Amino acid sequence: MNATKELTFSLLNRFQDKDRFGSAQRHAGISLKGFISGILFSFLYFLFQLSLFIVLRSRFKTIYQANVALKIYPESKAGYAKGKKSYKLLVFSFLKQIPDRILNPIGSFNPDERYGLDNYLFLRFLKLLISFFAILSIINIPILVPIHYFSMGNLEDSQDEHYQQTFTTTSELDKWTMSNLSQDSSNRLICHLFLSIFVVLWFHLILSSELRFVNQLGYSVLTKSKYQNILYLEGLSNELITEDVSLEAKFERLYPDCVDAIYFIPKDLRKVHNLEIKLNKLQKSKEQVIFEIFLEKYFKRISIQRHLITNHKSFFLSKLKNHLLFQYKRFIFLSQHRIAYYWAKFGLHWEKLKVFPLYHPKFTLNKETVLERKYKILDKKIRKEKLIKFRVNSLKTVPDIKSSPSAHSSPTTDIYMNKVFICFKSTLISNIIGEILSYKLPTQNLKVIIGPNIKDIIWRNILDSSPFWKSAKYFSANILRIFVIIGWILPVAFLGLISQIPNISSLIPFAKIIYFQSPFIREVAKNLIPIVTLIIIIEIVPYFFRWLSCLRGLKTGAQVEADVQNWYFIFVFIHLFLVVTISSGFSIIIERLLNNPVSIPALLANDLPKCANFFCSFVLIRGMAYAGGNLLRIKELLFELFYYKWKTCSPHAQFKRLKTSLFFQLGSIYPIFSVLGCIGIIYSVVAPIILLLCCISFSMVYFSFNYLFKYQYNIENYSETFGKLYIQALMQLYAGIYFMEFCLLGLFTLFDQYTLSAIMIVVFILTVMAHSKISKQIRSKPQHLPTLEYLSSLSSETKDQYYHESYSFDDIFSVRKGFDKIWLPRDKLGISEEEQSFLEKSYRLKFDLNMYSMDLFGDCHLDNGHLP
Repeated sequence: MNATKELTFSLLNRFQDKDRFGSAQRHAGISLKGFISGILFSFLYFLFQLSLFIVLRSRFKTIYQANVALKIYPESKAGYAKGKKSYKLLVFSFLKQIPDRILNPIGSFNPDERYGLDNYLFLRFLKLLISFFAILSIINIPILVPIHYFSMGNLEDSQDEHYQQTFTTTSELDKWTMSNLSQDSSNRLICHLFLSIFVVLWFHLILSSELRFVNQLGYSVLTKSKYQNILYLEGLSNELITEDVSLEAKFERLYPDCVDAIYFIPKDLRKVHNLEIKLNKLQKSKEQVIFEIFLEKYFKRISIQRHLITNHKSFFLSKLKNHLLFQYKRFIFLSQHRIAYYWAKFGLHWEKLKVFPLYHPKFTLNKETVLERKYKILDKKIRKEKLIKFRVNSLKTVPDIKSSPSAHSSPTTDIYMNKVFICFKSTLISNIIGEILSYKLPTQNLKVIIGPNIKDIIWRNILDSSPFWKSAKYFSANILRIFVIIGWILPVAFLGLISQIPNISSLIPFAKIIYFQSPFIREVAKNLIPIVTLIIIIEIVPYFFRWLSCLRGLKTGAQVEADVQNWYFIFVFIHLFLVVTISSGFSIIIERLLNNPVSIPALLANDLPKCANFFCSFVLIRGMAYAGGNLLRIKELLFELFYYKWKTCSPHAQFKRLKTSLFFQLGSIYPIFSVLGCIGIIYSVVAPIILLLCCISFSMVYFSFNYLFKYQYNIENYSETFGKLYIQALMQLYAGIYFMEFCLLGLFTLFDQYTLSAIMIVVFILTVMAHSKISKQIRSKPQHLPTLEYLSSLSSETKDQYYHESYSFDDIFSVRKGFDKIWLPRDKLGISEEEQSFLEKSYRLKFDLNMYSMDLFGDCHLDNGHLP
């Protein structure tokens, strides 16, 4: 017992001897060799990912070149030429395209672009960060790095003990940062002041330019986009409901003949959606059964007519190879379906005796063949599908949309009186009226959604009608968010424990296993392990915030993305920068701020220079990790190798995976690079070498996303915000500006440069004023037109440009994602035509045999390049 106490006391005493630094501060004093070796190790891993990707991209086109397989993007002569080419030529041709992809500026947005405006603006955001930091690198690095490197004075002669403790240079790497400054060179801080002012001015110049650009582009795209002539209103006032006037007449008071259709939400809509989801599953399983019937007949007939396989190639080895390949494909198919078939052949039921009222088990043997059983299953599914369709049609009752709401105000009404979709005849009118209704009175609880994409609606939140339950979910979601931000301190603080491995291993015997004896490996581990751990624990959080945003009651995926972006940015900035920089625990931050509330500049000035090495490594390693993961897509590759290769998927299922395997949730992607941009801004004067590393990091990430959008991304972005996420990301960069100013204010004070401190205070005040003015302009000038006067000034020809098609009741309220025709692959034996003829006569099903074809080995290949 005493030995345990002594060990515990010794352990705590050893940790207590260390200052309660943030985990990033422990990188202060890291050798240049350790810094370069850590980055080199990460770069070699990125090269391994890139090389593996280049080799696999030609073998797995469905993963790495989906748009080539879908014939959206044609094959180029260099990288996609058919025929036998050596891997050296493939690698060379691909590497030759890299500089062109990175250096070429992003082109103008095409409204018909398949990836949408938000994804285009995300690429522009990355390109903007590259340009922003490139200009700062050209100006700051040649000026500040020589000043830092040659400004080392004699710290031992300094009388300020706190100054000596803060600015102690222990490695060659620290000489590139402000850690190398001495009080003798404090007069050179005026260069830092002027360059920080340049950073602020350059940021505002780019910000104002981009805001003008995105507002103009967002409006031009929005007015021509789908569903933008629809308004969703919730919480209509009592006066609007009780008055004996139709909603159509009320809106036509604002503008004559503007309403096309009005749809109140039926109370049976939840039941309809549940039934339609069952219909979707039935339709998929119905096609799967038909495809399995086709394969049963196909493999059986090919097995009989083996000459089709053997005559496919003339050489003996080729014939043997093709025969073995066919048997392998046939074995995979039979192994999936024969087990279930033979299991179903044996049945057990209880039978009553004729003499006594007793029951005894009796085994039965099902004599159905494989095809008979599958046809029986298909018949059941078709009958069940017809029954569900009948129930859906009986529940879809459309109320009289142009009568007064008071006609449906009885307690037994079949619609929600306070929830309505209004289709206008023009996108322009819809946006103007939506903006007018958005300026609600304090006593009015009206919620307006302008142009919601029907496929993006979260119907469970729309149909939630209990005010108490909605309020409870809203407040609980906000409380849980705060708990997530505070509670995540534990895994982040674990980084500090990892950094203390030498202390642990010297006290605890079994911990010596994780202590590396080699100094080189120890340096690499010290640099890499905290960074990799931080990346992993940060990546898990967006799933929590996304679930909490839905719990909060948001009604569209676009609203969820904007909400996640705001909260995730706060989380990442606190844990990736503030906690890691100032302290390994949030409680210590609170403690230090409570003891001295005005100590933020001093805290940053004391701690920021010590963390420069960590963040220089982190920015570059994070960019390489993100770019390599984007290209290789290891999760999809593993699913392809170990799941889909062994699974029989119908043509529609194969096509859906090809079309939807890649999608982006930008609400959780933007904050990562916004925070990295903030870190680059914060250290742009303290450690200017980070500017060059930011350029390299963002260029690699930009290259990877550019490839994905060009060759893989092909799904419509339903959660389109028309530039809102981009504007929020730009405004979030202000956090970096403010913290840079705080840090320099504290540094100038530590160096007794009070004149520079006063100037920095003035710069900070001007920054706050500019931020406030820009924020007001963004709120007061959304991407929609603000007045009806603009509409009255348009000619009839101009108004027709904003006209949109009408939407029916099913277009808005249906959640069906089924398909009209069943796809079967064409084959040389004519089995698909036989099956089509039989099923069309028996069940009146519709088929399409033009999308896929089947080779002699049972593999399906996409023939038609048109997306349905």
